Amino acid sequence: SLGSGYFEVKVDLVNTAYLPTMSEMGSVNREAFPIVVQWELPDGAELLEGERKTLVRKLDGQGGKRELTWLVRFAEMPEGLHIPLTASAPTISKTSITIEIK
Repeated sequence: SLGSGYFEVKVDLVNTAYLPTMSEMGSVNREAFPIVVQWELPDGAELLEGERKTLVRKLDGQGGKRELTWLVRFAEMPEGLHIPLTASAPTISKTSITIEIK
């Protein structure tokens, strides 16, 4: 919490697989499928920095990582707020986590 209902949310998107999430050929033939990271903010929340839907072009294999950051303001802070976040692409399995705002 940054105080007064402001929160910085950081997520590390990591590829633990051996291969990258997109091959070089996907870039060459323009059939690249980025990873779509998205979340749904509850009513009363305002996204001040970052996007609800972020496209990540490629993560290298064996630990390729990208840090995503958002700045969110909540008009009223409900107790025990949980926000679902998903990452998906046609070339990878869908992954979901729940972010707990305290």
